[in-house]
Amino acid sequence: MRIRSLTFEHILYFLAFLLALGLRLLRLGATPLTEAEANWAMHALELARGGQPLIGAQPAYVLLTGLLFAVLPATAFLARLLPALAGSLLVLLPLQLHPWLGDSTLLRRAGLVLAFGLALDPGLVALSRQAGSLIPALAFGLLALPFFARRWLILAGVTAGLALLSGPALLHGVLILALSWGAYRLLGRVLKRFELTGAVGSIRLVDLSPLEPGALRNGLLALGGTLLFAGLFFFRIPQGLAGLADMLPEYLQGWISPSGIPALRLPAALLVYHALVLLLALLAAGRGWWRLLTGGRAERLAVALSLWALIAMLVVMLYPARQVGDLVWALLPLWGLAALELPHHLPVNEDRSTRLVAAGLTALLFVLTVIVWVNFLNISRYQANYSLYWIIIGGAVLLGAISSALVAAGWSIVSARLGLIWAVCITLGLSMFSGMWGAAQLRPNSAQELWTELPAAGQADLLVDTLTDLSRWSTGHDHEIEIVMLVDSAALRWALREFPNLRTADDLAATDAPPIVFTAQSGQTPTLAQSYRGQDLVWHQVPGWQTALPIDLGVWLTFRQAPLASEQIILWARADLFPGGLEALSGAEEPAVP
Repeated sequence: MRIRSLTFEHILYFLAFLLALGLRLLRLGATPLTEAEANWAMHALELARGGQPLIGAQPAYVLLTGLLFAVLPATAFLARLLPALAGSLLVLLPLQLHPWLGDSTLLRRAGLVLAFGLALDPGLVALSRQAGSLIPALAFGLLALPFFARRWLILAGVTAGLALLSGPALLHGVLILALSWGAYRLLGRVLKRFELTGAVGSIRLVDLSPLEPGALRNGLLALGGTLLFAGLFFFRIPQGLAGLADMLPEYLQGWISPSGIPALRLPAALLVYHALVLLLALLAAGRGWWRLLTGGRAERLAVALSLWALIAMLVVMLYPARQVGDLVWALLPLWGLAALELPHHLPVNEDRSTRLVAAGLTALLFVLTVIVWVNFLNISRYQANYSLYWIIIGGAVLLGAISSALVAAGWSIVSARLGLIWAVCITLGLSMFSGMWGAAQLRPNSAQELWTELPAAGQADLLVDTLTDLSRWSTGHDHEIEIVMLVDSAALRWALREFPNLRTADDLAATDAPPIVFTAQSGQTPTLAQSYRGQDLVWHQVPGWQTALPIDLGVWLTFRQAPLASEQIILWARADLFPGGLEALSGAEEPAVP
């Protein structure tokens, strides 16, 4: 592996990586784990505590996170650290494609746009901040491909091994990539059959050097070593590799077990969070298909990426167990297309006057867009005076159209085109950044955001604070109180992980009266109501709408306010834990149960 001299381009890639890492690590553990996150985090915690948990179909996450929990306190930050690091490494993928970019300025600029796009993408940032193996499967699986193509077989073996240990999400990606590659090869055969490839010579994208036997052996040893050490937890957990056998059955189970998420919610999520990416991707795909026979590598790459994005969308929408997060397999080709298109609209070859006129039109259109957005906010906030606000919005849009037409007629079409495109890019880019910041920082793992794997978490922090107070009052220690769980919830077990006197049971015996009992709201019993005080807590939240997007779309788009359906649990505290004990409870008219 030859180390090249550091260039300004490498510095920009490094800055993109730092940006991605910062966005993924900032306040990573601020929100409680959802049920799906806690399920895998609890496997890792039980492993770190010396137990023999069921590893499941995501051995890489369980074993590596378990190693972190063995040397550091188990926190939500550490539970999400592996996906956050893997998602940050994904930003370096364009850098590994340099040998095939050649001396093309367009492709090298596209690589930088792709790197920063992957760093800021709302879906990738939100999913990289969720515990699980979806992002590691995507990152390690895709990084293994350029490593193999560049004949860096040791790195390819390590990343391929980590990808294989990442679970069923990898199989989903392999299916999409295989279908996309097959469709692209079929396109090449059709063109060859009709003798249409003469203008471009070949539809091949990359030329690979032959494999050397020694290098191939090293790559296979790296792959085997990764599977053995990462899959066996340094030979301490023999059943770790059994997760490989669970991958295929669990993935196939998803084809017969619907998730309940409407298929149209997936393209709706792209429209809401990635409008700019979709617009640029459509322009690039149209350019690529139009110039397929006369264009160069960029056009062929655009065709290949468009097939990848289309097939990924179709497969994900057809998958019964679909989650919005499965769109990650379509996000990367869409960003690739957008990165190919955006450099076409950089005013690097225009004269100064053209750039100034375009900048002036951009500023005007942006101000008009702000006016439109403020009035749209007023419509969503006040739900009144529709006519006045819509008149202002219509007037702003009309003024923008007239201004663009005047610039095109009075100066140049190029200035009008650049001004219009950059106004759209700035506006939609700010919207995308706002969506990313909301999903990652303002409302992380919230049921109002479409990227959260449902059900979302509820009042976990309030629950832990309440139990800590009760334990301090009754035992003098923060976490020594005895707790019995009559509800099966991985998120609840994770929230109570620091309470050593925690146990689960199907029911309470007649003579059993632990200080704290947790039940589902539907499982409350008269016996508990007689000798306990109860407090209901929101534990799970899911969207309260069955359509692709909420009915009141304006309010949701502007404030992310939408109806939610909640599942509650009841924290029962024995009455003698409180001043007055049972006497105070018997004097109350009704128990404090909702």
